[in-house]
Amino acid sequence: MFFAGSRVVYLDLLRFLAVFLVLGSHLNYYVTFENELLNSILTFWRKVGWSGVDLFFVLSGYLIASILFREIERSGTLNVKRFLTRRMLKILPPYFALVGFVLTYDFLITKRFDFNQLIHFLTFTQNYEAELWESVWPLEHSWSICIEEHFYVMLPFLIVSRKRARRIYPIVVALVLLGCFSMRWMSSDEIVKNHRFAYMSHLRLDALLFGTFFAWMEFMSLQKKLENKCMIVISLVVIVMAVVYFWFIPNKVLTYTFVFLFYGVVLLLAKKIEIKGHWSLVPFIFVGQCSYSIYLWHIPVREYMIPMLSLESHAAVFFAYMVGSLVVGISMGYAIEKPFLKIRDRFFMAT
Repeated sequence: MFFAGSRVVYLDLLRFLAVFLVLGSHLNYYVTFENELLNSILTFWRKVGWSGVDLFFVLSGYLIASILFREIERSGTLNVKRFLTRRMLKILPPYFALVGFVLTYDFLITKRFDFNQLIHFLTFTQNYEAELWESVWPLEHSWSICIEEHFYVMLPFLIVSRKRARRIYPIVVALVLLGCFSMRWMSSDEIVKNHRFAYMSHLRLDALLFGTFFAWMEFMSLQKKLENKCMIVISLVVIVMAVVYFWFIPNKVLTYTFVFLFYGVVLLLAKKIEIKGHWSLVPFIFVGQCSYSIYLWHIPVREYMIPMLSLESHAAVFFAYMVGSLVVGISMGYAIEKPFLKIRDRFFMAT
């Protein structure tokens, strides 16, 4: 398998679902099928695919908070330096490889180099520069990496100690959720006019913080006690979310909120159902394990590789995009991500 050590099957399957949704969302807009049923499926895939990023957010929040809560439980405090070092060795090498490749390619084609662009990409602030994407399309999806990085830096300082984790953390999460919702509400007009306005961290961090709530429930041994009640409440949320989304109520504030609540339901259900690594699931688990590198490289595949192939058939474009994204993403995972993970696990072991 791609990563060493034990794996949680349902998390890898949910990562597969997330990257699968995103791939559909970013498929070339002109690609259609002659078959009406296939075309309807493709249209639906494109429409809901953007929510795969929110699934990634919820999963990241849950996974990272689980790591921190386990360390708090064992030692009573956090080694923030080790935590951030481990996250950097996971996220930064593949990310900087992508940024270096795209900016170099862009320079070779246009003979122009924008130092301001480089500064934003190095400091993870590009999600606050909406105009930046007009000239660097293949890096537009990196806005989500910015939000995750900001989350990684913030989260350890919200937990810090066992006392804070037990008593104060749920209050902090509730305040952040309320704050993000309020800021989205106040920015709803701008978001409707330009969806890139919603790339800003303070408008989307709530999805990650919501994922941490499930880790906190496990930490407090509340999951079994609250599971049935939570499932009833969240099932009602799913129904409301379906009404909001599929009846096209033009309010992005509600849409973003209900989407991450919905994926909280999906996470709860996945945890409740014991999924074993049956051989039939191996391809999906493998793609889930490689999802980060696939996510990074799928748009460069679309923007650079597909045009070079000069394909006329829409079906061929679809096939080349999907296969190319998987092959390039997995290859870059083995070439860059995996070696740095080995370094991380050797010199900065998890507690």
